[in-house]
Amino acid sequence: LRVLGGCSESRPCAQLRGVARLQIGDFDGASESFAYAGGNAISITGQKLVTTVAVRTRAFAAVEKQDFKVALLHFRRVIEVAPLAPGLRWQSANAALEAGDFDGALEDA
Repeated sequence: LRVLGGCSESRPCAQLRGVARLQIGDFDGASESFAYAGGNAISITGQKLVTTVAVRTRAFAAVEKQDFKVALLHFRRVIEVAPLAPGLRWQSANAALEAGDFDGALEDA
């Protein structure tokens, strides 16, 4: 992100910053970058971002209800989009542990 932060404020750079932020789980930052790049919720990346944030919200709601198997499914969907997000991986590992999926917890950790 530091390197991309130093690139010009062109649309391609903003789009690259958005993708990088999306992959590390910085959904707010990704949204700002995509908006600057001229994207919106109708674009493919915009749709992916909106969907991912909604799935993450469902994951957190499932954890609150202690439905860890459902939470695990949602966290894993989010991790497909944000594979470099350590916090999401930890939450997924925790949900797997609570769901009794010990191998999955080790894999996600």
